Amino acid sequence: MDPFALRAPWFYAGPLIGLAVVLHLWLTNRLTGATGGFVDLLAWAKKPKSIPKFTVFLLLGMALGGVLASYLSGTLGVPTSDVFYELRYGSGSGRFVLLLVAGALIGFGARTAGGCTSGHGVCGNALGSPASLATTVSFLGAAIATSWVVDYLMSAP
Repeated sequence: MDPFALRAPWFYAGPLIGLAVVLHLWLTNRLTGATGGFVDLLAWAKKPKSIPKFTVFLLLGMALGGVLASYLSGTLGVPTSDVFYELRYGSGSGRFVLLLVAGALIGFGARTAGGCTSGHGVCGNALGSPASLATTVSFLGAAIATSWVVDYLMSAP
């Protein structure tokens, strides 16, 4: 089964995401974003006697919700092959190290930028933040440039 066929249409998903963001801001007076949840999770892990903030549950819900949706759709599993990684970085431990370094760089970038793509792209822009607009333009520009480079490298003989 094609996992992309299971996606909700944009005209349902977009308004639901917008409603969830507004509801989260209204209930917690905090922006929605994965980085905030991760930071709050680390703070709670250092002092577990306190009650974890709502963003911790939001972050865990995103992860567990993705796993549950994959399981229910019958698509849960570990990808066994990816042409780009196989050609450029091999497999097994090489891929693990690559993903570990990439994850650390993403986390560093999100902390340096004052938030993640969801925090800036969805919440910050909705609130009219100039910093979020600049950040969103930056990460979208970097993504477009990266896709061009990868396309070029993959099509090179």
